Amino acid sequence: RHVTQRVLSFLYDIVQSGHTDALVVSHMGPMRMLMGILKNESDPVRVLKMKFPNTKLLRIGFDRLHFPRFIERK
Repeated sequence: RHVTQRVLSFLYDIVQSGHTDALVVSHMGPMRMLMGILKNESDPVRVLKMKFPNTKLLRIGFDRLHFPRFIERK
């Protein structure tokens, strides 16, 4: 849960700064959370099964930041 909170904070900072591009270098765990949030994924199992090859460049855009649907709100 802490990783997801940090990723959300990072994305929020990007949105608030007005930047349209960012280079992210990360480990698998934060990358899963990042992509799960940006793809608006709803299934936590699919988020945790995401895999990314080493040194692979990924490009994804977003225009709005959504609360992660794969996290249960309490």
